[in-house]
Amino acid sequence: MNKMQWIRINFIIVCIGVSLIASFNYIIDRYGLNNMVHLEGINTNKISNTNITTRFQISTLSHGGYDTLLLGSSRIGVMDPKVVDRYLGGHSFSLGQPRSVTSIQYDLFLYALEFNTIKNVVYGIDFLSFNKNNMINTEYLDKEEKIKSRNREYNFDVYFSFDSFIKNLKFIKHNISGQDVSKIKEPAVYLPENGMRKHVVYIEALKNGTLDLDNEIHEHLRQYFGGKENNIYYNYTFSDKYLEYFKKIVRYCHDHDIRLWVYMPPMLGEHFDAIYAAGYFDEYEHYEKEIAKITDFIDFTGINTISMDKDNYWDSSHLREEFTPVVMARIFYDTSVKVPNDFGVLVTKENVDAHLDALRTQVRPYDIRPLLINNN
Repeated sequence: MNKMQWIRINFIIVCIGVSLIASFNYIIDRYGLNNMVHLEGINTNKISNTNITTRFQISTLSHGGYDTLLLGSSRIGVMDPKVVDRYLGGHSFSLGQPRSVTSIQYDLFLYALEFNTIKNVVYGIDFLSFNKNNMINTEYLDKEEKIKSRNREYNFDVYFSFDSFIKNLKFIKHNISGQDVSKIKEPAVYLPENGMRKHVVYIEALKNGTLDLDNEIHEHLRQYFGGKENNIYYNYTFSDKYLEYFKKIVRYCHDHDIRLWVYMPPMLGEHFDAIYAAGYFDEYEHYEKEIAKITDFIDFTGINTISMDKDNYWDSSHLREEFTPVVMARIFYDTSVKVPNDFGVLVTKENVDAHLDALRTQVRPYDIRPLLINNN
């Protein structure tokens, strides 16, 4: 064998090897980035993928096939898109981006439009999304250029990776042995094909009676109010720039015949009280007034039948998924579903002042000092 033959044969062997690895990684797809091949007992149960939320979202959206978006932060992410499908038909995708500001939501909204024929948007708009000082997560920033340029996400770096090959082998081993692979990787949230945030560990802990809900609520409140720069409400300052991005989304929907429903997701009553105790209530009222100038919305915040019961939540701000029918029934005016009368108030620019007066009377005394002390 001469030198050229040796090089040619080795080149062919390498190409075949790389192709086999890429094909294997694509088929096994442990994060559910393409969901193209389903092998029962081998790859049907996917690994926790919230560490790659943005990649997962744009990768899934770039395959197309969705006509409804659930847009907003992680609070809308815990709502079950299948419930929305019952009202709107078609296929809904949950584009709930954790702790996101409206500029991110706008970019992801346009990205989704690039690959899908979106007819409906259910927009869960949050107070946190207008904080000028809210830090943007690095995982999103890594994909920001691709999202803004609206390039398709191919995941070549995942499929052609030998490291992925090894991890996929271990993933298969876990599947075959019957382990719950959704909990292999932290955090313990799993995004299925429709993008919903399923809190798999919470669900199992609740089933086993081991869920420490008081601790989860406290830790979550500390992440919002604790006083560190990376906390969600740190030095809360309402951003007019972020308001403009919200306006853009609303205007785009109106101009392109996309039906839009806007709501403010429910938070635990303790979380609502803490906003006042932290000195942010003036900003909160300003936020609701500005939203009311742009569009009507359903406000699920404040103290009501649902928010007074901590067992309805996973933590201080994420409602359990089984309450999706109650939330959506109010949004879509479905009287066949029993919804507490005080849960979900229609707010317009005409009644927003009266609504805010009512909210202010609901605030209860709350000692926020333990959250600040524990964070220093």
